Amino acid sequence: MSHKTTRLVYISIHGIIVVVLAFGVGILWLGQLLPGKFDQDYVSYLPATGLHLLLTLAGTISALFLPMTSRNEIERDLMPPLFICMALTDIPIIIYLVSRGVLTLPCISCIARIAIFAVLFSGILMVYLGLFHLGINTGKIIPFAVLGAAGSLLISTTVPLSVARYPFEPSQWITNRQLIFVPLLFGILAIFNYIALYIRERTKHIMFRAISISLVIVGHLLYLHRVHPSMVWAGVVLFALGTVVGIPRGRFSQLQ
Repeated sequence: MSHKTTRLVYISIHGIIVVVLAFGVGILWLGQLLPGKFDQDYVSYLPATGLHLLLTLAGTISALFLPMTSRNEIERDLMPPLFICMALTDIPIIIYLVSRGVLTLPCISCIARIAIFAVLFSGILMVYLGLFHLGINTGKIIPFAVLGAAGSLLISTTVPLSVARYPFEPSQWITNRQLIFVPLLFGILAIFNYIALYIRERTKHIMFRAISISLVIVGHLLYLHRVHPSMVWAGVVLFALGTVVGIPRGRFSQLQ
């Protein structure tokens, strides 16, 4: 498959996901006009969710248009599916709409498992970004990605869930509380990988790439865990900064 076709496929898939979830955001936003229809604590996250979706799409497009050089190969291959998975972590919007009777779906737990898969697989892809730079043969990207996807799928389809009891709290869906910390550990490991890579190579290209990806990772994790609205917005801001730093442009793409 040519690079142009790959770009088209990734952008189309990501665009469809963003449009569908943004439609859910729009419904919830309009629902604020109906007193008592929607939980205001959940609705308060809608602006951040909308921005998060748009930033993931911007990240995918940015990664796909990185220069066709060997040092960008890993990011071009792994960052588009990473950003798509990050967008899929906003799927709880659909479950919220189903729980409020706005949408009708036969199996909300299936939707929840897609979100869990996206959280786990995005964490694995974060780690892969640094590991492949540190020495794994880039020819093994696809087998490693398939293995990571298979493992994430296995866990997401077998882990016990309590979606019906906590439809408004994605953090409460998983009964095994230890699993919640897995994405955080993946993110920390991914950042350490890039720190190690910069210490080893000390190039401006790696420095900017490490800053960009680290900001995206930290921002996404802050947004994902939703400890407090201020933390969610801090996550979106960091995500935006990381995306902007990573945009290929002019001489930035040629830094050594």
